[in-house]
Order: sequence, then structure tokens, then C-alpha cells
Amino acid sequence: MQIDLDTLPDDPAILQQMLRDAVHQHCALHAENDKLRLLIQRLLRQQFGRRSEQLSPDQVQLGLEDLEQAVAENQAGQDATEAPQDRRRTAPPRRNHGALPEHLPRYEVLIDVEQPDWPISHADAIVCINMLHISPWSATLSLFRKAAELLPTHAALFLYGPFIRHDVKTAPGNLEFDASLKARDPEWGLRDVAQVDHLADGCGFVRAALVEMPANNLSLVYCKV
Repeated sequence: MQIDLDTLPDDPAILQQMLRDAVHQHCALHAENDKLRLLIQRLLRQQFGRRSEQLSPDQVQLGLEDLEQAVAENQAGQDATEAPQDRRRTAPPRRNHGALPEHLPRYEVLIDVEQPDWPISHADAIVCINMLHISPWSATLSLFRKAAELLPTHAALFLYGPFIRHDVKTAPGNLEFDASLKARDPEWGLRDVAQVDHLADGCGFVRAALVEMPANNLSLVYCKV
């Protein structure tokens, strides 16, 4: 959020709202910066630590791509926590489209998952990256409910990000990141895979895959049944 100090309004209510917006954005940026710092620390530790803990060059590249994706999703995370009427942009947000083939068209559609009406009528698959932990649980609820409406049978809902599993020891960096998120917003934080599975089951999905990714992230693939 950019504030022109030379054109501040005189209305105290508007000034208070601007301050609240700025503080909220500040907290979101700090949360994402914490995530990026932790990712960098883990990559360096794994790349230069004991031989048994080293990543292959391909895994290191995936980790670096994860950092790039996290930066690109930082703006998306802010969008998801702001009211639509409060969003003011001076330029289009930058998106990381990855290494898509040149012949494929690029479409940008902004979706607020908690809004009842999405700007799409159907989908072949849904990919959600780095959203669940920097949004309230209500956003995850809405995501699964809308996915159930939009996806055909056997279609996939793909989730990516840091999660907690009670049957697997959580990495210290993820615990620190979880604590920092909750300190900024009690409704944020790493989600429990079992809780996500339970929600998925109630919305007509079954988890088809869990894949461990670099930097202690997970890919969760849910299929509509």
C-alpha cells in the first residue's frame, strides 16, 4: 500500500482505515519474509551440511524455484486478506508463470476464495500454492466447498506449502514459522494434514497423494469422488 503524505485526507475515520490497512500489509510482508529466510537457511544447511543431508542439484533448483514462487505469491497472500473494495493498485501484480511453453496462453484471474461468487464457472483442476497458512481457516473451508462445485468427478485439487503431520516430527524451522505467523494473526498458521483430510472428506474429496518437497514443504493432491 502506497501512501502519499502530501495528499492525506482530513477525515479521521479514513486515516484510521489507511493506518489499519498499512499495519495489516506490514504484518503480511513480515510473515512472508520470515518464510523466505527460513527457506534460505534450510537450503544452505542441506546443501553444505553433512553429505547424507545434501540435496541433489535438481532438488536445490526446486528449492530455489520455491523461493521465487513464494515471492510471487506474497502479493496473492495480501490480496486474499484484503477486502475487495480496499484494493488499490497502481500497476498489475507480477505473477510467476514458471516455464510454460510459449504457445500456451496466459490468463490472469484474481479470485478471493471467501467470496461466494468466483469469476469462473468450472475447472479441470485447481492448484493452490502457499495460501492455507497465511489465511484464516475459513478460507480453506471456502476453497474446498467451491472446488466441490467447480470440479468434475476425479478432478484434482492440488495444495502446496508447509503443513504439520502428527506422525512425523515437524522441522524446527516450520515450528518457528508457525509461531511467527500466529503471533501476527491468531487465525494464521501451518495446517494439520489430518484436519485438511477431514475437511476434504466432508466436501467429497479423498487424498490421493502426499509428496514431500524441498524446504520441508508438502504437495497434497485431493481427488473429487
